Amino acid sequence: MSGLFPLLKKILVAFGDKIAFEDNLDDALNALFGGDAGGDNGGTTPEDPDLTNAQKLANALEDARQAILEKDAAMRAGNWTAYGKAEARLQKAIETAIALSKK
Repeated sequence: MSGLFPLLKKILVAFGDKIAFEDNLDDALNALFGGDAGGDNGGTTPEDPDLTNAQKLANALEDARQAILEKDAAMRAGNWTAYGKAEARLQKAIETAIALSKK
C-alpha cells in the first residue's frame, strides 16, 4: 500500500454532511470550516482547552496522518514494535476525530 502514497494528489475531508477536496490537509480543513481551521497548530494538542472544536479535529486528523506515515516507515524497516506503537497512535487519533465530529 505504501506505493500508492506518491500518487495521492488531493485530500478529502468530511464533517457531518460537508465535504472538502483540496491539495493539502490545511486547505481542505479551511475549505470545510470556512476559514482558518487551525491545521498548522504550532505544537498544540487536541486536549488544549483554548482550541475550537474545528482546531481539535484538525489536530486529531494531523495526528492520524503522522501515525500513518510512521506505520509505513516502520513496515518498510521491518520494525514491528514501532509499527504497533504507530497503530495504537492511529487508533487513538481516529477515535478522537470521531468523538470530535459528533460535537
